Amino acid sequence: MSSKWVRSGRMRAVVTLICGVALVTGCDTAGQALPEPTTTPASTTQAPPGIPVVLTARTADGTPPTPETMSAAKQIIQWRAEGMGLAGTTVTIRDDTLVITVPDDDGSAARRLAQTGELAVRPVLTAVPPTGSGPAAPDATAAGISRQSSDPAVQQQAIAELDCAATDPLRGADDPALPLVTCAADGSEVLLLGPSVLDNRAISDARAHLDPQSNRHVVDVTFTAEAADRFEALTTENVNRRIAFVVDTVVVSAPMVVSPTSAGQTQIAGNFTAESAGELANSLRFGKLPVPFAER
Repeated sequence: MSSKWVRSGRMRAVVTLICGVALVTGCDTAGQALPEPTTTPASTTQAPPGIPVVLTARTADGTPPTPETMSAAKQIIQWRAEGMGLAGTTVTIRDDTLVITVPDDDGSAARRLAQTGELAVRPVLTAVPPTGSGPAAPDATAAGISRQSSDPAVQQQAIAELDCAATDPLRGADDPALPLVTCAADGSEVLLLGPSVLDNRAISDARAHLDPQSNRHVVDVTFTAEAADRFEALTTENVNRRIAFVVDTVVVSAPMVVSPTSAGQTQIAGNFTAESAGELANSLRFGKLPVPFAER
């Protein structure tokens, strides 16, 4: 099986495009029932109690989420906790809120578990250094109007005004069918991206590990058969241009495509730590949350 390395500029992201549909035994969760989550600690040693984090569901139209939506979100978070080895994590539903408690945690791990985890693979149309000269949008609706317009003049204004150091009200709530102005995860670029070509449904498996060749933490992503064909078409159309891997509205990797590939797998590498690579892999493997959540 042959492979190609492609590299980006500012973000120094690397994607290995592995030709052919890769066979990953024992990993493919597409179309299969995932095991029931458990909150039983792995040992009899009792960890100190963690700080509960209360998160409220944010539906697109502002209506209360259904009980089924909340139950699905709870289950995905529990799967993520198990995948990260966070034994003893509890998730409690209270109307439109989730209360997440991770043993011996100050709330940081609980917040990471509740990130939406929405993947979008988008072509990069423009990338420039951030200037952040304009006022921040007050909410996701206003941010979407200014940053997801198809009007070139509005797009250029959004690029000039976006502050990559500020909290993003659009995070996890962008429309994948529209263009998007957003930031690189390290804040080094503002990028104008085309509509999404692939999303979470394209992923059959995702695993994090330390790449021995680059000594960098990476995430190996396995596509479904249909998605592999679409990824091949995307890379064919974007030779000598960049494609962006976007998670919750943030660009985590934006490599240059050096040649087309019939990829059954791809390897995503940004400025990951072992922990952040594992979190990304878990989010992709277990799917995105049905609605985004915000802390009270």
